Amino acid sequence: MRRGPLMLPQPRHAEKGFVLPLAIGTSLVLLLGSASVHSLALHSHLRARSSWQDQERQDQLRSAAMAFLGQTNTPAQRCLMEWPLAQWPSQAAHCGANDASKLNQGQAGSHRWELLDWQPSAQGAELQLRLGGSESVSSLSLSRAPDGFQLRDGLQAVQP
Repeated sequence: MRRGPLMLPQPRHAEKGFVLPLAIGTSLVLLLGSASVHSLALHSHLRARSSWQDQERQDQLRSAAMAFLGQTNTPAQRCLMEWPLAQWPSQAAHCGANDASKLNQGQAGSHRWELLDWQPSAQGAELQLRLGGSESVSSLSLSRAPDGFQLRDGLQAVQP
């Protein structure tokens, strides 16, 4: 008995080529999954950076407010602090201040600031500042202390 070469049975036509679509489908699922993970990581990074920038800006504004308060260390300037900003020019002679405009701007570290408004009250004061190079205005609340004013917690953005 003579045997011929060993022949494997031919697969049916419907079963041909199922590995390639399965590999492509799996690759697409993995690609979409990794893109989603990358997108989430990028979004998280951007949120953290935005939060850091907000905190840095708040620190700069607090430094500017402290610099402003530091400029009010003479009796004449302390006298002006009892009046709203709009009344400083008329009260400067009464308080003995040579130049009330010295309090209108200054430098805190490497950042310039500009005083936009000062509104004292019996409990404290509201201070509005703008940092140099910025269009945004921020309002800070101050409370009265025995030796002048001090910053309260909180910072509020004001529309220009």
